[in-house]
Amino acid sequence: MTSAAQENGQSTPLRVLESIIQRHSHPIIGIIGATDPLPGYDDYDNYMLGYHLREAIGNQGSLFTGGVLGAGRDSYEGIVQYCTENNVDDRFFVVLPEKIEPPQEYLDLAKKTSRGTLHVEPAGANMEERRSYIGAIADLIVVINGARGTLDEALKGLIFGKPILSLEGSGGAADALVRLHKGEKTIPPEMDRSLIRPYDTVMTIANAVAEETHKYSRGR
Repeated sequence: MTSAAQENGQSTPLRVLESIIQRHSHPIIGIIGATDPLPGYDDYDNYMLGYHLREAIGNQGSLFTGGVLGAGRDSYEGIVQYCTENNVDDRFFVVLPEKIEPPQEYLDLAKKTSRGTLHVEPAGANMEERRSYIGAIADLIVVINGARGTLDEALKGLIFGKPILSLEGSGGAADALVRLHKGEKTIPPEMDRSLIRPYDTVMTIANAVAEETHKYSRGR
């Protein structure tokens, strides 16, 4: 994140973060993966992940991606499908760097929802800065496949103390996180490997998110 506070009324990173967190219903679930997924990725799994995550949060939480194609777009398609079948709002937003427009595929999908528009939260001057916001915004992070940028986002989430729900067997960053959880790879001391939670199916992740959402509905 940019660290220089502005005296002229422009938002500081902390104000941007607080504003995003306050605007959306909790738990806020981040769904992260690669623009160009690595071997092991299944776009239908991610589509169904989006579908069942939207089902899991009901009227309580929010979902977001980093606004990329590939994994992000696939999960949003599943979210939209659930919403059109059940006539509900998508409860979804994307986090993108300032002055970066979302891909047209997102905009086209958003038109199918009851809201009809895509909610975009600007954060950071570039993709690297935007990554620093992902873990801070999310209450928990779902990882499917993913490359180096996805792994960086997940590790930043661990620094913020956020649970990481990783789809084991989906390849890339998700499987690297599972190896960290199992102690097969070293992890920096400021990160808690117990926050990494491997799941072997989309439905077990969705069930875990549903349980977390229920905690928030009871005031944790």
